[in-house]
Amino acid sequence: MDDSQLSFEALARETMELSRDFKNSEFSFEDEFHHPKEKEIVAPSGAGLLYILEKGISTFCIRGFVSSDLSESFEELGEGESSIIESLKITEEEQINSVRFFPTENKELAEVILDELVNRRFPIEEDILCNLSDPGFSWWMDEDDDHFQVFFKSHGIHRADDYIRLGPLGDSTIASNRILKSENIFRGAFPVGEFVATDKGFAISTTDPTNPNFLMLKNFFLTGKNTTTPATFPSTGDGKTLYFYFKEVSVLREFWLQIEKDIAE
Repeated sequence: MDDSQLSFEALARETMELSRDFKNSEFSFEDEFHHPKEKEIVAPSGAGLLYILEKGISTFCIRGFVSSDLSESFEELGEGESSIIESLKITEEEQINSVRFFPTENKELAEVILDELVNRRFPIEEDILCNLSDPGFSWWMDEDDDHFQVFFKSHGIHRADDYIRLGPLGDSTIASNRILKSENIFRGAFPVGEFVATDKGFAISTTDPTNPNFLMLKNFFLTGKNTTTPATFPSTGDGKTLYFYFKEVSVLREFWLQIEKDIAE
């Protein structure tokens, strides 16, 4: 056997070893990148809403389940709890990975979201799809430092260019009655410049735009932020009613902001 034959055999062995090593490394590549582990979702303890966003080309629908303990409900969902699966309209196992959660202060507020927003179909581009004869479903807001106005329904076109879309924050007739009865409460909370309330919306201004109570009122609609307690409002029937009403408005607004983020993903 000459040196050239020996070198050829050595080269062949090295080639087989490299091929074997490559196959092993290729297997690791597949295992690492093509079959990643699902990121575990950890839901908090406490009340809230489990929901799935069904997004189409031009519309979307929210499916939801009210939970007294999100952590327990998530665990039950993983175990195949039929009542949760039916409420979320889950038909395929992989849909479970699309379930999200929204914590609320109590179960009653989660039920408010369920009643107002779940199992309804909404247009994604409301400003485009809704015309003069169809004002759509959303409330709209115009705001500045010392005033703001909320429209329960808008009949204008291109409204998104001029106003902030608040989303569907409840029945406009109830809203009109609540706000109309609250003028004296507002005037007792901060210096009111002008106040106008009709069945189409309301407008309010202040001579003190840095007043925390004015900012709190504006943020109920603008951001959904609500740090009030029963002591924040007068201990009258109207005061208590307004306290619970703004709890509902703010949680609907906060949830709607979350939905807008989900749609944008």
